[in-house]
Amino acid sequence: MDDRPAYHEELLEIVEATAVVFAESGFHGASIRDIAAAAGMNLSGLYCYVRSKEEIRFLIQGRCLQALLKQLGEGMNTISDPRSRLRLLVQNHLHSFARESSAMKIPTHEINVLAGEHGDRIQCLK
Repeated sequence: MDDRPAYHEELLEIVEATAVVFAESGFHGASIRDIAAAAGMNLSGLYCYVRSKEEIRFLIQGRCLQALLKQLGEGMNTISDPRSRLRLLVQNHLHSFARESSAMKIPTHEINVLAGEHGDRIQCLK
């Protein structure tokens, strides 16, 4: 992958637009053309960043799970009481779903559908 900041910004825009498309139409109901249109680009432009809908689904799931873990880790480092830690875990999930409801639907409904290396990486995060 290209390490230029513009590349990552464009890829993030694709991931965010796709999360909305998937949330509205479902993974199987969304076409790659729908994704390109939502991201504001043509098909060839989209394929410069991703190879498939599967790859975008993986990127959405990974981004969501990594954000959950990062936010949770920051809070867990300061709390030792088990009840307080559980409360933080639940609050963290609720806030994440409220903040990014479209994106969070993807790992919630499709967490176990990825196979191969992508599936292994998501399971590790999970």
